[in-house]
Parts: sequence; C-alpha cells; structure tokens
Amino acid sequence: MRFGRLASRVLTKHGLEVERRNTAEAAEGGRQGCPRRRMAIQTGKATGRKPSTHESDRQTIENLITYLDHDDPHRVRREDVLGFKNHRLASINSRTGKLVAAKTVKDFDLVALKAVLGWARKSNLTSCNPAEGVTLDLGKPQRLRWPDLTDAEAEAILRHALHAQRGRERPKT
Repeated sequence: MRFGRLASRVLTKHGLEVERRNTAEAAEGGRQGCPRRRMAIQTGKATGRKPSTHESDRQTIENLITYLDHDDPHRVRREDVLGFKNHRLASINSRTGKLVAAKTVKDFDLVALKAVLGWARKSNLTSCNPAEGVTLDLGKPQRLRWPDLTDAEAEAILRHALHAQRGRERPKT
C-alpha cells in the first residue's frame, strides 16, 4: 500500500516497511525489497553510528543510487565506488555554489559508504565491501609562514611589555 511520496519517506526514515500491493510495480522489481534503502536506515543502529549521522548516510546512499542508476548492492563494484568518489569531487555544493571539498568526500561520503556496505557484507546482503580500501589522500596544508614570530612581531611585543604599567590589571583575572 502506498500513501504518497511524503508519507512513504517519513515511514522509511523511521525504519518502517510499507507493503506494496501493486502487482505491476512488484513485477517490475519496484523498490519494495530494496536492501540499499534499508541499509541507510539500519546501518546507524547496526554499526553503532549516532542518530545525527543517519541523515548524512542516507543522503550519501541516495547520491550513490542516483549516480549508479540502480539500487542493487550486488552490482556495486570497486570501480563504481571510485567513480562515485570522483563524481562527488567534481560536484557543485548546492548551498555554496563551490566544488565539494575533498575533506567532505573523505570524511563523510567515503565513511558512510564503508559503514553501509560493511554492514551489508556482515548481514550477507553482498559478498564483499567494494568501498573497503578506497580513500582520498589529502595533502598537508600549505604552510603560509613559519610558526615562529617574526623579528618585528617579537620587537613589538617586547616594546609593549616594557612600557606596561602595573596596577591596571583586574584582580579577579
């Protein structure tokens, strides 16, 4: 039974399965038995991830489904995960209008894929975890200056310290 998109999303978000009785949809292999959608919901509970990450994981899985144009976990290969990673790196963030940061892809998307597909592997929904070992090397941040003070900065601090007047401090601090 289908209640509409909004109701179905809310029910799915809370981990409730809705039985579909439309035989035409079931014959076409509709999303009734879609383990990928269940993975996004159940992974947080199964892997111990916090509830605040469930929505992020769900969004990552939705992006993967859109990228692959299917939701069959048995068909996901390592090349698909690598392609998705490159696709996300070339994507534009809808809020900022800039490219998605490499740190975002590494710390959120790849972590979510590894957790969800790892859970699928442990639950015997797939034979392997294609996201295992996929990473993104982030270079060290470029050093813009040395951590030491420059001579001018040290001279300014010492000059002000030399001319500081006592008694103007607050006693409680």
